[in-house]
Amino acid sequence: MKPQSKNLLIVLDFPHVGGAERVALQIAMHIDADRFAPIVVAPPDGILNREFVRCGVRTASIDFERLKKSCRFLLPVLAAIVRLVRLIKRENIDIIHANSLWTLKFCTIASIISKVPTIAMIHAYPKIHSRLKRIAHVLTRRFCYSRAKWVIAVSNVLKYALIEDKAPPEKIVVIPNGIEAEWFADSVDLPKGKTKTVLTVGRLHPGKGQQVFLKAAAIVHAKFPDTRFIIAGEEYRTSLEDLGFNQTLIDLAQELGISDSVEFVGYTGNLRELYRQASVVVLASFEETFGLVALEAMAAARPIVASRIPGVTELVQDGQTGLLFEAGSHEDLAEKVIALLSDESLALSLSENALSVAGSKYSLTNTVKRLEGIYSSMLGVE
Repeated sequence: MKPQSKNLLIVLDFPHVGGAERVALQIAMHIDADRFAPIVVAPPDGILNREFVRCGVRTASIDFERLKKSCRFLLPVLAAIVRLVRLIKRENIDIIHANSLWTLKFCTIASIISKVPTIAMIHAYPKIHSRLKRIAHVLTRRFCYSRAKWVIAVSNVLKYALIEDKAPPEKIVVIPNGIEAEWFADSVDLPKGKTKTVLTVGRLHPGKGQQVFLKAAAIVHAKFPDTRFIIAGEEYRTSLEDLGFNQTLIDLAQELGISDSVEFVGYTGNLRELYRQASVVVLASFEETFGLVALEAMAAARPIVASRIPGVTELVQDGQTGLLFEAGSHEDLAEKVIALLSDESLALSLSENALSVAGSKYSLTNTVKRLEGIYSSMLGVE
């Protein structure tokens, strides 16, 4: 008789689809259903919840994102914990998977009450928002690290940041993000024709560097007037940030005189097609723990130009699988993009190397299998 699958609860706090959320969606969709039955906790409103439903993943709604603003009030926090504990008991959850440092705090308390083991998968650097909050944040995180069975980091640079944040080194496992097989191109076939397309993907936020992308675009446009520039991603209000950056980017494109060549496409559920259209993909972030956009470009066999920052440099080898530029330097970025648009043989060589590395080192199958192994070890099963 086949053993019954174990119930897995994946807990998210962000209502929109960023890199960490895309990874969680892929895990929930591709995990071995004979071994693990996933349920995803996510905020009730937003694209993320709709994406999980569309993909047939079971969901439950708790708005942990909203609590970031109201956490000074005890009642909403306690209510969220009670809802989480009730969900764990009602669904007979066997493993709790916290998908961020914020949700790990709630999952840790729920784990203590329900006696269900917790694993943390961390996608972002630990941060302290103010000196007044420093002691509380540090002590809280250290306690959560100590209670978690395992702490998964998506890159080595994040592992070292977590160790510096006093996570027990013996509990940290590095499991890079993976990408599903259908993303991988059969061969390198760059777009033909006079019009070239330069693409950047990511949440509209100053830290993602779209302002740097536009300034570089103005330089590229002066040399290649037929080039079009696509900015994919949306701006969304969070509990800690207001809106306004989208309009800032629109105004900047106007000031630079390239509005007619820039297209803001917002959120799209068909990113793969956008990558297929691109002649060059740009990742202009100031900070990344991994750089999922770079991996997607590599898997789609598109040349990537990315910021020379920790996290990304683990993924993109300069001159081998992509080109790196100094973060924040639109002149350097423009120079690297122009080099790729001017030299098809260079673009093809980088794309071929990138596709090979993506396929051999970053398959979603490998990522999910490693996670399944950790889940099984937590439960003492094979």
